[in-house]
Amino acid sequence: MYCITQGTAVLILMSLFKKQNREYLLLRCKADNYNF
Repeated sequence: MYCITQGTAVLILMSLFKKQNREYLLLRCKADNYNF
């Protein structure tokens, strides 16, 4: 899954997905950043 730091893409995804999916994406994004 893609994750852009300081992400404008994250904001776009947030507007596209429901709260549950949004929270999952944010958690996934944070995890990917930590692994980075």
